[in-house]
Amino acid sequence: GVEKPAPTKAVAGTPEWVLTPSNTPEVTVFLQWLTLIMLVDAQKLQEAMVLSSSVVSSLLEVNRRTMDDLRSRIFFYHARIYELLNKS
Repeated sequence: GVEKPAPTKAVAGTPEWVLTPSNTPEVTVFLQWLTLIMLVDAQKLQEAMVLSSSVVSSLLEVNRRTMDDLRSRIFFYHARIYELLNKS
């Protein structure tokens, strides 16, 4: 028969097929990007700056070609937030 994949780290009550964020950095960064958009739209620029700085730091540690598009979007919002806060 077909072997089942090894179970992932799951929280109690979470189905085994749900992947953890550490296994899917693209999903994590995508959600952080959406959060940045929401914060900028809500004019919560200080919170957006903290999040964008954190995401940029984590992106510098990940070198995956699948992250290039997300990386460019995060860098755009990072620069835009600094521009809106009048920082250089």
